[in-house]
Amino acid sequence: MKICRFIRTLVLTIILICLSSGVVLANPSFSVKVDGVNVSSDLTVSSPTAKINVSDLAEEALGIKIKLNGKSVSAKTVAGEVYSWEANASFSNGSNDLVISDDNGNSAKTYRIFYTTLPVPSLALRLNSLNPTGKIEAFNKALTITYPKDDILVDDSGIPVSSSINIEILSPDDIPDKYHYWASPNIPLMFRINTSDSAARLLSPGKLTLTYDNNISLSISDQIAIWYSPDDVWNDDDNKVLGGVVDSKKFTVTVPFQFTGTGYYAVFLPQRQFEDFIKPSTGVSVSWSYSPVMSLWGKGVAEPNCYGNNINNGPEWFGLLDDAGQQTSVTRLEFATMLVKGWGVPLVTSTQSIFTDVTSSDQPDSSNYFGTSYSSELNYYSPSIINYIESATRKGIVTGYPDRSFKPMNKLTREEAAVMLARVASLELIDDDEKIMQELSEVFEDADQISQWAAPSVLAAYKAKLIVGMNGSNPKMFKFSGSDQLSRAQAITFTYRLLKKYKKI
Repeated sequence: MKICRFIRTLVLTIILICLSSGVVLANPSFSVKVDGVNVSSDLTVSSPTAKINVSDLAEEALGIKIKLNGKSVSAKTVAGEVYSWEANASFSNGSNDLVISDDNGNSAKTYRIFYTTLPVPSLALRLNSLNPTGKIEAFNKALTITYPKDDILVDDSGIPVSSSINIEILSPDDIPDKYHYWASPNIPLMFRINTSDSAARLLSPGKLTLTYDNNISLSISDQIAIWYSPDDVWNDDDNKVLGGVVDSKKFTVTVPFQFTGTGYYAVFLPQRQFEDFIKPSTGVSVSWSYSPVMSLWGKGVAEPNCYGNNINNGPEWFGLLDDAGQQTSVTRLEFATMLVKGWGVPLVTSTQSIFTDVTSSDQPDSSNYFGTSYSSELNYYSPSIINYIESATRKGIVTGYPDRSFKPMNKLTREEAAVMLARVASLELIDDDEKIMQELSEVFEDADQISQWAAPSVLAAYKAKLIVGMNGSNPKMFKFSGSDQLSRAQAITFTYRLLKKYKKI
C-alpha cells in the first residue's frame, strides 16, 4: 500500500513539474470556427464582429491564447466542455491575422481573416433561421431577399420546418453562350443560396433583388435579367431566365423568389444583333419593334423562332420576317406563352390536358408544332408545352374552342390578342354595346368591323395604351384591322407595353 501511494504521488509530482515548467506532454490539435464556419487557413467575412470557437481535438491544452492583429483577445471555456473555448472578435477592414496557441504560446497557428462588405468571391452569410424582419440583406446590399414579416419555412406538405440559410458568392467558370455576358458589378459573380433542409420553402414566396454594373447604359438596362441554375453550370440546358424588374436608379433587378434547396443566381446582359432589324432591300421594316424585342428576348419572355423560313433563318435571325421579307404571324401558343412568362403566372404542374389536341408528350420540335428545325437557346417551353397552355387557360387568359380543342398553332388575330391582353391585366370592360361602338368609332375608322365579342376588350386595351391602330385612309383616325393576323413583332410589342405598364419588367 505504501509503495502504491508513493508511486501515485511521484507521478502527480512529475506532471505538476512538467506543467509548471511549460513542458507539454503532447501537441494540441486545434479546430477553429468563425461564426460557425470551419477555418483552415483563410476566410473572408462580411461582418465586422464574430464569435470564435476553438476546440482541442487532442485534448491536451489546458488553456489557449488568442491574438488578433497582435492584440490579445479574452477567451473563456465553453460551459460543460473541457477542451473548448470561445471569444468575441472585432475585425478591421481588410486583412486580419488571427493567432491561436496554447496557454504557454506553443503550437501557434495563424489564420488570415479578410473582412469586407464589398461583394467578392468566397464571401458568405449564414443564418440559423429565417430572419423575422422580412428581409435578408447581404454583401453591402448586393443581394436582398424580401418576404412577408410573418412568413415561415415549410416543407412541400406545408408543415413548418427549421432550417438554416446559407448565401455565398462564387466566381463563375462559364457563360450561357456567346450572346450573354456577366452584368454583376466590378467582376463576374454568382450567388449560391441553399437551405440545410432541402425541402424548406417560404410559405409566402418572396422577391430576390441583385445589383448590376452601374456602368451599363440606361438605353439597354431593360434587357438585364436574372438567371437561375440548379447547378453552377451556365452553358447547359437546365437553366431558367427569370427576367426581372429593373430599377435603373438603384441599379438593381428584382424577380419573384422561392428557396429551392440549392440554387445559383446571376445577372446577365445580352449583346446581339438580329438581321430582322437591318432594313431589307425588299419587304417591310420592323425596326419599330427593336426595343420591345430585345428587352423581352433578354428577359426570356420571347424567343427567336424562324419556323417556316428557308432563307431568313438561323441564329442571326429572330423570326420577325419571312423569306419574302413580310412580317411573320404569331400563333396562339406563342402569345399565350409570352403572357404567362411575362406576367409571372405560376406554371400548372399537372400534365392532364383539358384539350383534345394537347398532350403531355407534345414537344415544340414535333411536326404538329414548329418542326424538326426548331431549336431553343433558352429552353423556352420547359418543362413542356402543356404547362404553358394549361396555365394560360386556368388563369383565364385564353379559352379553347367548342369542340374542346385549343389549336395551338392557329394564327392569332389582332382582336383575339386584345381580348387576351384585357384578361391578363383584368381590365374593366364596359357592358354597354352602344357606348362601346360610339367610343371605338371615334378612334378607329373600321370600328364597325370589330367583332362584337371583342369590342369591349379592344376599347379597354386601347384606353390602357396596350394597343394602337395602324394608319388608315383617314389621317385623323386609326385602322384597327381586327381580323388581320397579329405579327410576331406586334405581339412582342403588345406584351412589352403590358409588362412595362404594370411594372413586370
